[in-house]
This record gives sequence, structure tokens and C-alpha cells, in this order.
Amino acid sequence: MTNIKDKKMSKEYKIIQAALDIFQEKGYEKTTIRDIMLKTEFGLGTFYLYFKSKQDLKEK
Repeated sequence: MTNIKDKKMSKEYKIIQAALDIFQEKGYEKTTIRDIMLKTEFGLGTFYLYFKSKQDLKEK
């Protein structure tokens, strides 16, 4: 059974991977946080548990 830290890292990783995929498809400027979160199937609010903004995500 995974612990809470592992689950958190897994969600963060999935968000980053989804963002990279969409940045490649649409470009950074045209990608919205909503686009990223739709791909992950997590709620929009989940993004803000891990990142302050799209720029913050890009810098990680």
C-alpha cells in the first residue's frame, strides 16, 4: 500500500507529464491549466495543491 507522500508525488508527476504533452501539442502560451487537468482527470483545484501557476509548473 502506498503512503500519502507517494500518492502526492504520483499526482504531481502526472500533472507535470500532462503539461509537457500539451505544451508540445499546443505550445506553452496556448495551454491552459484546465487543459492540463482535463488530461489528468483530476479536479482543477488539485493543480493549486501542487503549483501556484502555470509558470510555477514550467519552472519545476
